Amino acid sequence: MIAGEGTQLIHRPAKDIYEFVLDPERYKQADLKIAAVHSVTWHGDRAEIHYSGRFRGIATPAVRQIITVQPCRRIDVRSIPGSLAHLMSSFHGMFTLEELGDGDTRVFHREELVFRPPLKWIIEPLLRDWLADDTRQEVLRLKALLEATPNED
Repeated sequence: MIAGEGTQLIHRPAKDIYEFVLDPERYKQADLKIAAVHSVTWHGDRAEIHYSGRFRGIATPAVRQIITVQPCRRIDVRSIPGSLAHLMSSFHGMFTLEELGDGDTRVFHREELVFRPPLKWIIEPLLRDWLADDTRQEVLRLKALLEATPNED
């Protein structure tokens, strides 16, 4: 298992951050692992997203994931069991948003990948440090993007 985490205080309401993260065309400005978004289909507080990615700049196979939300508080993204990508690895990403007052929100983000043998022995050592650093940088990019635009409140 490999994982990365990042936490930042962002001077924006949780609603703004929540909406930005759930707009994959906008969010891929912060998450450079997202290459092309093929589809997003919402059913209430649950969505299926299909996108192509890249790790360390190298294209990865397209994946399908399920997004579940607690509006303006939490976002979970998980690989879909039974899919081809899930047979090679499982993914869980999450965001928590905690409003602190005065327009500030604490954002915590974690991404976790579990590769299955024999890929585990080859890929995890190559991606471990990169994922840890990239996830921290992703949250910093999120902060910079959101704080660079005027707050509408």
